[in-house]
Amino acid sequence: MSVRLGVSLEALSPAFQRFAVRTSKRMQDISNMAAQKKQELAEQVKEYSKTFEGLPKNKELGAIGRA
Repeated sequence: MSVRLGVSLEALSPAFQRFAVRTSKRMQDISNMAAQKKQELAEQVKEYSKTFEGLPKNKELGAIGRA
């Protein structure tokens, strides 16, 4: 029971509350940055796939190389 009491008193501490708020904000910021990067990478992959659509396939490259 003393562990629960210690945790409860710690949660009431202003220093702990500041820590919890800062940590929560950082986690949210990191989550937002990750979502943004995921979107950017998805867009880049889409652009690259459009670029590579017009390139010859491996079979075509082999035939060109042997000619």
